[in-house]
Amino acid sequence: MIAAVLTGAAMVAPRHLSGQASSTPLSAGAFSEAQSARGEVLYLDECGSCHGSTLRGVGEFGGPGLLGERFLSNWRGKTLAELFERTRTTMPQDSPGRLREQEYADIIAFLLKANNYPSGDRDLTPALGMLKEVTIEDQPAAK
Repeated sequence: MIAAVLTGAAMVAPRHLSGQASSTPLSAGAFSEAQSARGEVLYLDECGSCHGSTLRGVGEFGGPGLLGERFLSNWRGKTLAELFERTRTTMPQDSPGRLREQEYADIIAFLLKANNYPSGDRDLTPALGMLKEVTIEDQPAAK
């Protein structure tokens, strides 16, 4: 079951490949292992009671799962800025927006790591301009 869920893991490609500067695609590692680890702690404290400690959701009345196809069905074709803003403005459900922007970015880094995005050597920034340049796409077939 875990393998089936993770086979829907995503990769992210730049939205614009023209002469405009863009942020590093997640496929090149746009968040660090340390950031993902910070995000995991925050996720468990702030999100786990609704979305589950394993990111699979919590029952009929809890938050949805955040892995594999469940994640992609909501975020495929959208930018990281959209994911960041949705998370920042609606979560945690009992007091949206109460975390610092960097904490939301750390949680997103953990979600991306859990969905098999590769880590890199720098943190994902909460700067919307950079996040708008990255679109969530399906992982290409292995060669």
